[in-house]
Amino acid sequence: MYETLHLAPGGRDDADGSAAAPLRTLQGAVARIRELRRAERETGAIEVLLHGGEYPTPEGLLLTGDDLGDEGRPLVFRAAGDGEAVVTGGIRLKGFEPLEGGIVRLDLAAAGHAGLRFSQLLYRGEKQRIARYPSYQADNPYGGGWLYVEGDPVDMYEGGHGRKDRFVCRDPRLQSWSALDRVELFIFPRFNWNNDVIPLSGYDPATGEVVLSRPATYEIYPGDRFYFRNVREELTEPGEWFLDQDEDMLYFYPPAPAACEDVEAYVPTAAHLIELRGAPEQAEDLYTEKIDWRESGTYIHHAERMPRRAERGFVSFEGLTLEGCDGTAVLLRDVTACRLERCTVRNTGAAGVTVLGGRRNVVADCDIYETGSHGMYVSGGVRSPFAGRYDPCGHEATNNYVHHVGTETKSVAGISINGVGIRVANNLIHDGPRWGIQSRGNHNVIEYNHIRHVNVETSDTAAIYLVDRDWTMFGTKIRYNRIHDILGYHAENGVWMSPSFAFGIYLDDYTSGVEVYGNVTYRTPGGGLYLHAGKENKVENNMFLDTTKEVAKFRRWREEKEYETLRTRGLGLRHNEIRRNIFASGGAQAVLYRFDTAIDKDGRLDLDMNIWENNLVWLYGKPAAVRVTNREEERFLSFAEWLSLGYERGSVEADPRFDTAGPEPHALLPDSPAFALGFEPLPFESMGLRRDVQEAPGVRERPVRTFANKE
Repeated sequence: MYETLHLAPGGRDDADGSAAAPLRTLQGAVARIRELRRAERETGAIEVLLHGGEYPTPEGLLLTGDDLGDEGRPLVFRAAGDGEAVVTGGIRLKGFEPLEGGIVRLDLAAAGHAGLRFSQLLYRGEKQRIARYPSYQADNPYGGGWLYVEGDPVDMYEGGHGRKDRFVCRDPRLQSWSALDRVELFIFPRFNWNNDVIPLSGYDPATGEVVLSRPATYEIYPGDRFYFRNVREELTEPGEWFLDQDEDMLYFYPPAPAACEDVEAYVPTAAHLIELRGAPEQAEDLYTEKIDWRESGTYIHHAERMPRRAERGFVSFEGLTLEGCDGTAVLLRDVTACRLERCTVRNTGAAGVTVLGGRRNVVADCDIYETGSHGMYVSGGVRSPFAGRYDPCGHEATNNYVHHVGTETKSVAGISINGVGIRVANNLIHDGPRWGIQSRGNHNVIEYNHIRHVNVETSDTAAIYLVDRDWTMFGTKIRYNRIHDILGYHAENGVWMSPSFAFGIYLDDYTSGVEVYGNVTYRTPGGGLYLHAGKENKVENNMFLDTTKEVAKFRRWREEKEYETLRTRGLGLRHNEIRRNIFASGGAQAVLYRFDTAIDKDGRLDLDMNIWENNLVWLYGKPAAVRVTNREEERFLSFAEWLSLGYERGSVEADPRFDTAGPEPHALLPDSPAFALGFEPLPFESMGLRRDVQEAPGVRERPVRTFANKE
């Protein structure tokens, strides 16, 4: 039995929390729970029912120690079902005055908010843009609205070009800006793997040299795309805003004409909307994960080795809408058996949900979107390689609809996991700047997910991406996932292209000991599979289909790079098994396999100790060629020549016989030659969400358009 407390927007925090006398705030509910526990009136479960309405929580809610539950005393915050219960983490601003051209202004000091600082502004439930140059192009949000670093295009892997702390921009517009020390640079440096947001520290109008207040992640190369933001003079487009910190003035250009008295802006102020904090863990072998997208944000350390278990938690949130915070909406730190179910999480500055450490925490049946970084970041488990200890945390992220993530930070995933024994299943993920799912660690399970239209803004990326750089990270299973329409945004010879340089499943940088089984990938620009220098990976019973270029890619790093990274030599790209897969593509540039840096010093293709066996290959009547490259040469082998080398045996070149007229066009007809090779049918009907949703529009409906870097 639960003891029930009621919350209502019209309640009072000095009430008793009954249905007749509801409380008003989450803090009031927590205070009442403390009273009950002190009075020993409550020894079991408590539920807090939030009736329909908004619950402002501008400073966030923090539960620690005795505020948490335990196995015998769970605590549930649940929507009452009489209307949407919305928990918000900011304040509303009104009282704007009109200026010319549709812009309105608010004197924060006069409005009682002197010194208020914020990095996001929402209007009518949508994020607005900081004033920028060039202006955002609504009809081409990814390919338009950029400047490009001057210079002739160079290979991003070729060193010696550019600096991290400065570059040249000769645009005369910069000379008209009055507060350059407030201006920020938003740039994708060199590799286009990530973005940086960096304040300027200087500008020389004579040379056009822009000096940054700190280094970018990588050198700034010719052709890199960027824009400037937080520029008062560039407040020129509907949907933009600018905060003058010196004068405590907020300027806003509403996206649609509105009377000043009707303009109400919402600014997030809570660092995290809800935080549950258990006993601190003693950390060894630290990772660092930035959970606030701002450079001044909070850094959280994750432990590979966690010597004791979190003992408190048992808190659930059910059916709530959680929105509008500067960091992450829900932060679960070192707690046990906490759950987030049937919630909507949106409009966050960092990840939608973050789980750090703890045991058996679950995020299920939630809608997560418009997040500043990841949709979810989940970590936990005991990882002590020298002791041979890999204890699972048991966290799960299941049946969630995650989309339109990474509004500020671009090197992010719909769901990112880092630890031991984390399960990610039956999620639908689309419209993100980089990965659909990203994983590090041991014995994680990624299964039955549906990932489409990701990698919208970056390159050298994939729908499912692992990058371990550690031989002791093994045991992850990637199985029964549907992956399609993977994009990638990439420049070649100064011309930006999409889709380009993105893959389906990518085991990068020595990722090893992974099982890839029963997945289907289609419409990917690069291979449905990319193995980069890993060992002991098993790739079996998958369908890799409809690629633009190679159907599968394999790459070894040179031995000196392996030694530099892992202090070993000659272990990369060994002992991998690729069996009973279907490799099929009709792409104009398609080849069967591509092997990079796999030629030994004698010019021989060196793939010893790997096995390709009983695969079905088909390039729709075109000969199934194999491409072999390194920096010195490139050559092509026919399928017969490839087989003669002895690396692949029992494989067949034939039409797979897809049931294109049936409800699942990738199912096989009964007479498919794949079955004679041991291929087992895939459970297409089990892939993806186990509930109905109205899918949000995105790049599927409005495809990415790109331009050359010089127009």
